[in-house]
Amino acid sequence: MIPLNIAAIIPVYNRQYLIIDAIKSVLNQTLLPKYLIIVDDGSTDATVSQIEHWFKTNPADIPIKLIKQKNGGASSARNHGVCEAGDCQLIAFLDSDDLWPDDYLQSAIKLFEDNPQLVAASSNRIDKDYVKNVESIHNHTEITRNTTSYIFTRGSPGTPNTVLLKKAFEKVGGYDVLQMCGEDYQLFLRISLLGQWGFINSKPVEVRRNVQGHESQAPQLSRQYNDRRLRLARILDQFIHEDGGYPHIPESQWRQRIGQLYFTAGRNAIKSKDWNSALESLNKARKYRPFHIRTKILHLYLKTLKNNCF
Repeated sequence: MIPLNIAAIIPVYNRQYLIIDAIKSVLNQTLLPKYLIIVDDGSTDATVSQIEHWFKTNPADIPIKLIKQKNGGASSARNHGVCEAGDCQLIAFLDSDDLWPDDYLQSAIKLFEDNPQLVAASSNRIDKDYVKNVESIHNHTEITRNTTSYIFTRGSPGTPNTVLLKKAFEKVGGYDVLQMCGEDYQLFLRISLLGQWGFINSKPVEVRRNVQGHESQAPQLSRQYNDRRLRLARILDQFIHEDGGYPHIPESQWRQRIGQLYFTAGRNAIKSKDWNSALESLNKARKYRPFHIRTKILHLYLKTLKNNCF
């Protein structure tokens, strides 16, 4: 058996106080990646100088690639990182504010070597909010069964706790750089159609929220959009009708999931007085769940508002 190589890829934007923690969690792995690729997405703070200074005083035992690009978003940075992964068969993304447990890469590589049919694998993760002082554990042991349906109904298992076969990533075209919200959800759904998904039995990956003292740094992109639910609904709509997802999800399931997202998007759009998005969302919600009472009521309310106000 040919041993598998893995590239660790960290996209970063304006995380000068957090990026070193992420780098350390890669270099503390019991099995190191072949490359550590850091893609700076046009940071305007001292992120790049912090990285360069740290490696000058802390030489690494593996090749480090620090790539600087104009600001193009997380998807662009991740795609750029994959292009630099060379002959690595596996790729693992780590967000610049998150942390891998020390056994993560070793557990992942062993899983892929023992199961060559896998196209991807995810571990459990723990989300920690340092301001609210709360933790939530996301258990993904069941992701190996009916993976497409699992991801469709539950959402993305998480980017920093998922390892991908590089060929699978490339086959679906990588991240959609025009998709600024839910891009991992879209990518993982597409990859799930290509083969089996595994479970990485490592300690949980730590996803950090609102790290105390650094809240002013760049926030998570997906949380910047008020129309996030509408964007997610469009992704699932496209997956069912254009990306090949239709045969893999029971119709009752996708109608319920997409219809609920459009309904929530419409309700949120009304609150923010985004009438065009509200109309689009509730028209689609009625299409997917024509007998849903609350959708009918909200749609009627919107029509009344439209006649009286705009």
